[in-house]
Amino acid sequence: MKKVKTKLSIIVVLVFVFTMVIGATAFGAWTSVQKVDAYSGVKVYFNGQEVINPDQPLIINDRTYVPLRMIMELVGSGVTWDAANYRVMLTGAGSKELAAKDKEIAELKSKIAELEKNTSKGKGGDLDEIEADLLDIFEDAGDEYFDDNRIKVALTLTGDEDDIAYSIKLDFKSSRSYDDLSDVSKKDIESFLDDVEEELTDAIDRTDYEDADITGKLTDKNNSKLYVKYNGKSYSYNLGTDDLGDIEDEVKAAFRSAGSRYFGDSLISVSISLDGDEDDISYRIDINASRSDIEPDQDDIDWLEDDVIDAIKAEIRGTDFSGADIKGRVYLK
Repeated sequence: MKKVKTKLSIIVVLVFVFTMVIGATAFGAWTSVQKVDAYSGVKVYFNGQEVINPDQPLIINDRTYVPLRMIMELVGSGVTWDAANYRVMLTGAGSKELAAKDKEIAELKSKIAELEKNTSKGKGGDLDEIEADLLDIFEDAGDEYFDDNRIKVALTLTGDEDDIAYSIKLDFKSSRSYDDLSDVSKKDIESFLDDVEEELTDAIDRTDYEDADITGKLTDKNNSKLYVKYNGKSYSYNLGTDDLGDIEDEVKAAFRSAGSRYFGDSLISVSISLDGDEDDISYRIDINASRSDIEPDQDDIDWLEDDVIDAIKAEIRGTDFSGADIKGRVYLK
């Protein structure tokens, strides 16, 4: 008897660690028998906790032998004994600890996604962030839409989840091209406001405001009587343009390059004049092709005339001429 109480002198059948797993049913399959000294009383700890198992680990010939099943089950794998072929079959991939971590990671990702969703919605119950983004986008609107970087732009948003209204003020005080808002082309104004609505619609997408109706107003900062309103579908004007001569100037400016655009030759000149009153407006379009080798086609002439009529209608909106009947003639030279 050895002095160490826990020392056991036993004869065991060993083929590596398999005897710790498969039990006595496998002993008959082996022919190699060795006499060894084995010591019991070994304790196994996994992540700081003692593992309790009926099959105790042993120290054999200065090596620690732990039941394979104990270890594999700790890391989340299965163990079976193939008696016919004398094989230990291990199944499963990844440990219980890794599975727990994967679950924890998935839960965290879900929480992050929910936080991002909540952050994008509502924006604290106000429109400050959206307003700031629009101000950045249209900071240079004077230059981009009206070819005058001296025009200053101010923009504010008001409203709630059902209705949003933009308020834009243009400051012409330092402008060299315009005296006030009435000098600006309606086409340029509407191009600007169309883009404001488009950017605002994109900005409120996937927020609490995404279903809000959008309306707005563009005002001359130095003359509040001059403004353009948007009701969500169309624009209405109050630009104080009661002079048919001002309307004529705007229409003429829109067709400066009509020769090239409609007939493909800059040598063809187009002149437009207006006459009339608040009830009737008559136009005259003179096409001079005497310097050109091209004879204007009737379809192109009709195209030009239709566009002139549309331009007149656009310019008289919001003026004393808004209800006038429009008619006229085209003269070709």
